[in-house]
Amino acid sequence: MWFAPGARSSGKLVHRGATASLPILFMEGRLRRDMRTDGKTEVQHYVPQVLLRLHANDPSAKRGSEQVWCFDKRTEKVFSPNIRGVLSGARFYEVEIDGGTISLEEPLSMIEAQVSPILTRLVQNQKLAELTKDDRSHIAAFCAVQFVRTQAFRDRVKELNEGVAEALRKRGINPVEVENFKTLSNDEIKAFSMEMLADAPQTYGVHFLSKYWHFVGTTIDDPFHLGDHPVVLDNDVARGRGSLGLASPGVTIYLPLSPTLCLAMSDPALIEELFEGARKERAGYEEWENRISGRHLQTEWAAFFEKMKENHNQVRQHMQSLEDGTPSSYHPQVVMRVNSLQMLYAGRWIVSSKPDFSLPLRMIADDPALRERRRVEVE
Repeated sequence: MWFAPGARSSGKLVHRGATASLPILFMEGRLRRDMRTDGKTEVQHYVPQVLLRLHANDPSAKRGSEQVWCFDKRTEKVFSPNIRGVLSGARFYEVEIDGGTISLEEPLSMIEAQVSPILTRLVQNQKLAELTKDDRSHIAAFCAVQFVRTQAFRDRVKELNEGVAEALRKRGINPVEVENFKTLSNDEIKAFSMEMLADAPQTYGVHFLSKYWHFVGTTIDDPFHLGDHPVVLDNDVARGRGSLGLASPGVTIYLPLSPTLCLAMSDPALIEELFEGARKERAGYEEWENRISGRHLQTEWAAFFEKMKENHNQVRQHMQSLEDGTPSSYHPQVVMRVNSLQMLYAGRWIVSSKPDFSLPLRMIADDPALRERRRVEVE
């Protein structure tokens, strides 16, 4: 089982105190031990400080004093906490099984330590072309882990498990009598999600690496938000069941890296369609340009061609950023789309570098049900 570039696993499924089915990773042949011995509850982030730090409202803040603006979907409260205490839970990556404690905190910290300088450099330079193959592997592992490490993911596991049980009952079947199915307790759901988390880079990492990576840009006055489930998916090609999987045709994955920079990972076929469309648009524009070269155009035709030229330049600029791996030009509708996805995927919390949460408030006003994350439905 591969957990991170350079990591080695013993191949055994071990936890402290007893044998278990939940894998604990080894590094240099030693069990990763990160349990507190002072009796205090360990606060563990499901959105790591590595990412939160890049969204701080004061980028020059001293390490350990960084703050973000935070919005509570349920209460509409806005406050400014230190990143050490937000998007976290008590012993979030620890579970008791057979008298022993399993923890994934330190392997996760290892991945975060590996990716932190890469993300910092990426945010500063904003050039995807500077990423090495190993850099991309580290980022893919980080994204894969982030995709399954949140409270929202655990909630979906619970909803799916409960939904299947209810669907069986509606069909007159007792779930207890169904082979290979059981209603999971909260601890079992936690253990199951941790097992998926341990396998996440191997299971999901390839889907991030196989995408076409590009940047979406914005301004500091209209920043990207970061929800408590920050790896979000969108699909402008297909809708309905099965359209929002990591491997779904037409899907794009978004992860806001900073207030002004979002990493997008799109289906390569979708990007190729964009390039093909751009080639056709360029050919059409050049044909028009050749036809009217040296001619005096009437006012309405001159205005039409000027608008055509403006659209052509925008397309050319956008495609150039895709080719170069640099941020796309600011477009408020695109930023709104990314931020609305953060709102839709978030279980409760959204953070930002600015205290403006007018978009989530408008979304709640239009649909009060959005105070809660949409539940998984089983038919």
